[in-house]
Amino acid sequence: MMRVRRTLRHLIAILVMGLGASSAGAGVITFVVSGTLVSSFDSLHAGDAFTLKYAVDTSIPGNLIFQSGQTTFVSFDNVTSATVSIGSWSASSVGLTREIDDPASDQYEMFSSGAVTAPSIGGLDVFFFTLALFDPSGMLVTDAFTPLTNLSPFVDNSFAIVFADDQTTVGLFATVTSIAVVPEPGTMLLLMMGWAALCWVGWRPQTNYESVLMRRAISNRVRLGPNSSLNADVLYAGLRPRSGPPVSLFR
Repeated sequence: MMRVRRTLRHLIAILVMGLGASSAGAGVITFVVSGTLVSSFDSLHAGDAFTLKYAVDTSIPGNLIFQSGQTTFVSFDNVTSATVSIGSWSASSVGLTREIDDPASDQYEMFSSGAVTAPSIGGLDVFFFTLALFDPSGMLVTDAFTPLTNLSPFVDNSFAIVFADDQTTVGLFATVTSIAVVPEPGTMLLLMMGWAALCWVGWRPQTNYESVLMRRAISNRVRLGPNSSLNADVLYAGLRPRSGPPVSLFR
């Protein structure tokens, strides 16, 4: 029984440490964007589905690019990983996000600014890929220096991949149909900790005294037979507590 108690304590301690580690990385948010190609290039065709998955570190401060009147344009070098997939083809990079707070039209953009790793298409390499979101109401970006954590309210959304070499540039375009946030590991850890806590509260660990009594009861039952009548004096002989009458384990 003591081993079970120690195991539960260790489990809760591990979960607490895991939650702390998750909280330390709580500034990283992963977005999953889905949509459909509206143009074609070589083996990639209009109507094909695409998925863009990218991670943003919201703890990285923004850099002011432009500010005039009520318009503020801020850039963040905070895309730690970005991958776009179309069927079996995929491209990956790191990058940045941009936010424009403007009364006429708020804007958000994810831009692959690093080298893109991807198989060439039609003899061309991927130059960059970008996600562009617009809000005609100008109400979604209230502070361009604060990275957005919810992109679903944007209503005018598009995605593009640009292929290029020294002489040719080709754009592949798509519409966005959904934007979601991947749950953080800390959410699952909280659920697990709650379950462990309920188990701990519901578990009534036996004391050393009760454990000895249980072993004595089993020993006596085996020795005297299953139909024997064990009275309290036999069961508790020499094991009475310091105060209070003995209580039989068989009621």
